[in-house]
Amino acid sequence: MLNGAFPSIPLRLGTDDEFAALRSALNAACYTEPAICERLSLQKISQFQFVTERRSPPRTLTENPDCLDLLIRLFLENESLDRDTVCEGLARRLPWCGRPERGHTDRAHAG
Repeated sequence: MLNGAFPSIPLRLGTDDEFAALRSALNAACYTEPAICERLSLQKISQFQFVTERRSPPRTLTENPDCLDLLIRLFLENESLDRDTVCEGLARRLPWCGRPERGHTDRAHAG
């Protein structure tokens, strides 16, 4: 931080191919609105309580959570998870999802 201002982080939008790959990966992980709603017992995604203070405590994950549970925990519930749990869980459905490079933190977090 210089002179009280945060340094700017350049935003780079992905290419059409990168977005297609992301859509494909999320679909392969069953991270779709119908699947999320079914897992969370919601009729529509807008019923999810995004404001953390108003939400019930986080759901308890199973011993071997699937991709959908992991992505819901990270992206919707905005909760931290152990990096190994995330990598192992995602690799079951997304085999190309490998271990992150050394030097990264030990917790995965969306926010």
